[in-house]
Amino acid sequence: MKKMLGLAITTLLLSACTPATQQVMAPLRYNSPIDVHINRTAYLYWQPGAIHGSEVPRQVSYNSGIAGALISAAIDTQMRKSNPSHYTFTYGKAQQAVFMTSFKEVLLQNHVFKDVILTTDLSQVKPQDVLLKVYFRSTKVGHANKNYQITLDVDMSIQSNKTTFTRSYVAESDGSYFSFKNFKDQQTDASQRLLSQLIDGIKQWQMKKS
Repeated sequence: MKKMLGLAITTLLLSACTPATQQVMAPLRYNSPIDVHINRTAYLYWQPGAIHGSEVPRQVSYNSGIAGALISAAIDTQMRKSNPSHYTFTYGKAQQAVFMTSFKEVLLQNHVFKDVILTTDLSQVKPQDVLLKVYFRSTKVGHANKNYQITLDVDMSIQSNKTTFTRSYVAESDGSYFSFKNFKDQQTDASQRLLSQLIDGIKQWQMKKS
């Protein structure tokens, strides 16, 4: 009985810690030079899309016998019902918000535009401004056996002078079986790859515009 009680207490104490599923990556960095400088204000418009998560597999320990395993499974089931987000890995709005804020800062720090403004109101955009729409068409987190690999399916469009430049990108984190990256690292990995792709897209747009 003491073993069962100890197991229950341990499970409850662990639940008090911040779960890995709730951890969000730090702001992104971009260290390569960006040889694009446009003396116009750019507006960044973020559009979330479908979010596909991956549930943490159930793990039942039989070290305390059948009765202990049943208690552990019952506690696990109840905790998943009470806090489903604690048991599901997603690249959701929190991660996308960090990405968009980082994207803005990278463009500002490299003086790609005169000013960069995040907006949810398209009526703010004036005809002389540049509008960059980033649509997270789909974000997907793979199964545990793929180390929760993240796949980002994103469209970017750049509207300027009544013309529109559109590109689609897919960025994946390192989901190899031998990867030691945790989920927070996977977020950064996929996001850095996507950031590089969007920057390359802006360079292509500028070259085409020229």
